[in-house]
Amino acid sequence: MDIPVYFSQKAFILHHGCVLAVRHNGADTWEVPGGRLKSGENLDEQIIREVVEETGIQITPGLPFALWKWAIDDGPNFPGTIVAVARVCKAHTSEITLSEHALIDSLEEVCWIPLEKITETPWQKDLRPALDTFLQMIPGFA
Repeated sequence: MDIPVYFSQKAFILHHGCVLAVRHNGADTWEVPGGRLKSGENLDEQIIREVVEETGIQITPGLPFALWKWAIDDGPNFPGTIVAVARVCKAHTSEITLSEHALIDSLEEVCWIPLEKITETPWQKDLRPALDTFLQMIPGFA
């Protein structure tokens, strides 16, 4: 059986000393906004769409800085793999607006996490290496 592979992008956004984070219903860990590419969508359009859908925040996509994959389970007969790219993105505003799509995506909470609380925040395990790389790119962050 062929196992489907999906492409995803994650937006790492630093704005006024905070990182934009999302948490799904029932999850006790955080991640950054992003999601799967739709057929026919270009890469910049996709990451802009995902961030707007999940947070209401307009961004300018930047360069990729990490690549990783993880297994998913989309139901009993639908295993798959996500291949993800992390990109540094610039926010045009800090005002969060949860859309109807955020509720469909089962997002429970969206917030800006201050850099001084980043290391004590429980992050999704698969995201952690990309987050560590992102933090190393921030001048003065130790």
